[in-house]
Amino acid sequence: MAPIDYSKWDNLDTDSESEAPSKPQPKPAAAAAPPAARKAPVATPATAPPAATSTSTPAPSAANPPSTYNATPTAVQGVMLRCNVDAAEHGDAPSWLATTIAADHDVFYRAAPAPIPEMIGIPLIIDRVRGLEEETPSHLDNAMATALNLDPESGRAPASWRKNVGTVTVVRVDKKPLLVQQLEAIVKYCELVGDKLVGGQALPRDMLSRRGFEAWFETYCEEQKGVRTGTGGEGDVEDWREVRSPYEM
Repeated sequence: MAPIDYSKWDNLDTDSESEAPSKPQPKPAAAAAPPAARKAPVATPATAPPAATSTSTPAPSAANPPSTYNATPTAVQGVMLRCNVDAAEHGDAPSWLATTIAADHDVFYRAAPAPIPEMIGIPLIIDRVRGLEEETPSHLDNAMATALNLDPESGRAPASWRKNVGTVTVVRVDKKPLLVQQLEAIVKYCELVGDKLVGGQALPRDMLSRRGFEAWFETYCEEQKGVRTGTGGEGDVEDWREVRSPYEM
């Protein structure tokens, strides 16, 4: 009777498909493969937040440029050159006067640099601050402003800078500070260039260059130290003891 029982179990395994899967079915369910596959995607987003945090970290460093812009001056230090009538009205006051203009002044966008100063590496622009209201044009003569605008080939200034010039303000194109002593030296140098050209003399090769002006500037400063007695520092137009080169500003 026992062999008959075993053959019945064999027939059930081969012919019956409804009961056979019921026993293997718990095996795939017991294999923890599907849960493991679900945990893997969950772990991936967990690493995403740190990546987002690291991306936001450079943002503060990108805020550094504004600090550079904040360093840009709101006012530019320049020099006022008084015309004849203004100089007379101020009596013994010097014709050279330290002053400032706004850094966004339209002169920085509409005025062309003076020719000789630009060639020696110190581009200057000039703003007229007194108009043509004078009945006597000579009252508005300004020899210093005229000298700054001398042509580097002819040694002469255009008509617009010979008459009715008026009082002007001179500033550097790069908006660096311009000292009264520095501008005085530049004006004298322009006059020297003009005198040579008008007199028919050939200019030294390096005269219209930074190299030529630097050498002359050092000599001029030494000469002024011997005759000027100011002690008020850079703000004193008569103090030439420690005047910085315009290239050092």
